[in-house]
Amino acid sequence: LVYARSGNKPLMLRRIDELEAKPIPGTENSGLPIFSPDSQSILFWHANVLKRLSLSGGAPVSLGVPGEAGTSWGPDNTVLYVADSQHGIYRVSANGGTPEVVTKVDRDKGERTHRFPQWLPGGKAFLFTVSHSESETFDDARIVVQSLSTGQRKVLVEGGTNARYSPTGHLIYARGGTLHAVPFDVNRLAVTGPPVPIAEGVYQSLVYGHAHFGISNDGTLAYAAGPVIGAPRGVFWVDRQGKAEPLPLPARAWLHPRISPDGRLLAIEAEGANHDLFTYEFERGMLTKITFDGLSHGP
Repeated sequence: LVYARSGNKPLMLRRIDELEAKPIPGTENSGLPIFSPDSQSILFWHANVLKRLSLSGGAPVSLGVPGEAGTSWGPDNTVLYVADSQHGIYRVSANGGTPEVVTKVDRDKGERTHRFPQWLPGGKAFLFTVSHSESETFDDARIVVQSLSTGQRKVLVEGGTNARYSPTGHLIYARGGTLHAVPFDVNRLAVTGPPVPIAEGVYQSLVYGHAHFGISNDGTLAYAAGPVIGAPRGVFWVDRQGKAEPLPLPARAWLHPRISPDGRLLAIEAEGANHDLFTYEFERGMLTKITFDGLSHGP
């Protein structure tokens, strides 16, 4: 098991049959580690750059590509990764080289981001998560599968994030801090039954879509227990005596309230799968959405 910790700390490696985890030298302040298919190396992000490290020793090697939001190391020694939240999924050799675009975000169809690519067995198709213009959080995102050779894509799950394939013949994905398993035919690339919950209390972000769990090649599941981050919250006036009074706004993941110089309007950001800005008129109690790109921050 390999995992990250918060702060300027190294990644940790723990054998399942041992009680103690050991730090991995050279991985301080890194995150989102994954194993190679043979479990002899790891990939991880450091300072927004993808790096590879052999667990037998040596220094990390940069693949020379920036990125975020998920990585998957395939059986043919190629890596799927997300360069940034706006430009789809890329493929690159685990030894480095020139990246190849494998998905593009289709904004004309309302797509916002492609995240969390996962190779399927055989390396001929992969899963990923798509947020769209109607996604308030990643609980509203879609899980899709795409053929690598044809580029043909289809939706497998409406409402979920961060899907991974289990050798039990299921897709495991997160929604609202709960992991769900849905039967999946890897040959037909089709869901074959309804989802069932299998674990609750999983550490998940509704804003960025990350769900902190992993599945081994024998179907063993490990996950980080924790809260759901980015849940809806209210907005409050607080007077100089500390008395708080809620504003009559719908519950959302509000951020960065700013009051206009004349005191008539509030500008505020709602974060989630889309980040957009709103104004609220105090006198009339009117809330108005003023941006629609899903990428607006900090009014």
